[in-house]
Amino acid sequence: MSDAFSSWILFLTQSDGWVACAAIVLLMMSIVVWTIICVKAVVFCRVYRQKREADRLFAVATNSQEMVESTPNNQWIGFARTAYGDFHMSDGNRVLMQEQRQVQETEFLKPLKSGLGALSTVAATAPFVGLFGTVVGIYHTMASLSAANAVPSIAQVAGPVGETLIMTAAGIAVAVPAAIGYNIFVHATRAVAADVSAWWVRLHCWKRTGVKMTSEERK
Repeated sequence: MSDAFSSWILFLTQSDGWVACAAIVLLMMSIVVWTIICVKAVVFCRVYRQKREADRLFAVATNSQEMVESTPNNQWIGFARTAYGDFHMSDGNRVLMQEQRQVQETEFLKPLKSGLGALSTVAATAPFVGLFGTVVGIYHTMASLSAANAVPSIAQVAGPVGETLIMTAAGIAVAVPAAIGYNIFVHATRAVAADVSAWWVRLHCWKRTGVKMTSEERK
């Protein structure tokens, strides 16, 4: 591990300034990608854990007031608390109720969608940043060999060109986790959005009819 790191530092110190800048940009992209992935993994785990807790409280609660006051730090219970307030304010106005529902669901999903744009951007641009570093490195290698006024051997060409190809590999290595993380979290967000919509319907049914609709009945 230390030998690889030392080789990477040596490569950067001996490279052109543009290649070093591309490598630094890729390093920053990688840090951003893995930070977002780790943070969002924690966020989604918390959301699903709180959903199970909210479903349990919904099943055992005898009235809505008891449920919304049971766990103040649960996002799903907070959603229910706001929804019941909206039910009261709308007073049967379906248009207003649907607008309130859309706003509430958007606010609930906003933290889950944050960072997805950054993952998408890195996945799309990181390979080109790496390719830029490779092209610049090859150009300077060829220019230096041409300035020597001698016929270069295969070893003289293959070595520097092979080193510059590291930048392309680095770009791909940064882009792949970003693309995978983006797809995973987009699908997870859509799943949570469907659960939030179903949760709103269950709350509304209980508030209006006094009958609890289970998640299986909603499906």
